[in-house]
Amino acid sequence: LKKLVEKDLILQKPSDEPGDKRVFLYLSPQGEVLNEAHIRYDEVHAGETLDLVRKEFTDEEIDTAFDVIQCWLKCRRLVHEQRRVAREAKAKEAQAQK
Repeated sequence: LKKLVEKDLILQKPSDEPGDKRVFLYLSPQGEVLNEAHIRYDEVHAGETLDLVRKEFTDEEIDTAFDVIQCWLKCRRLVHEQRRVAREAKAKEAQAQK
């Protein structure tokens, strides 16, 4: 992250909420340009890769694989959020006991 900030690709903005320690990340204008170029690159090369995958699997099997990946990511986000909430609750409890 430090390198991306140093290269002016990412901007950091602290939360406006009092006591909120979160820092939000945004693409800089230069980062936006690079991101768009990367998306175009991926569109071409992912298509080439998918063409090779289609030689081994049916479209239905590929769709199922993508569904599993999307579900996995959704579950990981949920677990991450549950852990964050639990940490915050534990920190508040510890603070209240002082």
